Amino acid sequence: MKQLLFSCLIASTLFAAANANAYYVRPVAQMNSVFSDGLIQNAATSASQNIGSAVKAKVDLNNGTGKAFVDITGANQYGQAVASFGDRVSFSSNAVGTTADFSFAFDGTIDVTGVTGGSLQYGYSTNYFVFEAGSGATFANFTSHGGHLIGQNEFNSFTNPLADVSTVINGIFSDSIVIGSVKDFDIFASIGVFTSTQSHTGNVTLDFFNTGIFGIDVASGVTYSSQSGVFLNSVVPPTSVPVPGTLALLGLGLLVLIGRRRLVLSDK
Repeated sequence: MKQLLFSCLIASTLFAAANANAYYVRPVAQMNSVFSDGLIQNAATSASQNIGSAVKAKVDLNNGTGKAFVDITGANQYGQAVASFGDRVSFSSNAVGTTADFSFAFDGTIDVTGVTGGSLQYGYSTNYFVFEAGSGATFANFTSHGGHLIGQNEFNSFTNPLADVSTVINGIFSDSIVIGSVKDFDIFASIGVFTSTQSHTGNVTLDFFNTGIFGIDVASGVTYSSQSGVFLNSVVPPTSVPVPGTLALLGLGLLVLIGRRRLVLSDK
């Protein structure tokens, strides 16, 4: 019986050298033995990977979004999708002493049908990190690299439901930094979904393709730019995504993830 540990996906895809890069997009899709890693560094600012219509991942720096989707039917199937991105953000000189608010909002649905009480595993993961530029954080190590100014993550894995599941996931991470002499920051975010159907013969759909979205809100008159030249050019800072009232919150129930911290960076 195959057990799926989502963290192993990230570890297994990072054998290639991971030099510090100003920006990257990385959609990853896997279904059974078919694996596709769409990592692009310092070049394209959007990318997608898909395995038919069953597994999809998409990243776009222009609107700060990562999307992931898995839809699998039948026993002994294995699927996962991850959307990860990073960029370097520089604030204007008048930002010193002001507060910059960072956020990562995400929502999705989880539906499991045809449950008969057999073994099954599924879940999702989100990560959201900010470092001082040049800290050594890269696409390969940002979740484990020390010294982050902001760092939040959530990993939820569910097993062996006793009844069909229909669940809405709706959350937002948010933190703030009071900017001192350091005005350049490396930001990273990822969202992913996964399932190992094992003996479950029904369907598992994890639809996080509506969007995980990064946001930056600054004081009046303060501006910021990015190394990619496009980061958040077309996005409004996110708020928690409304949950459709017509959806039944069954099985796992509605899960809301909210975190907030305020960090002060002293002048160096």
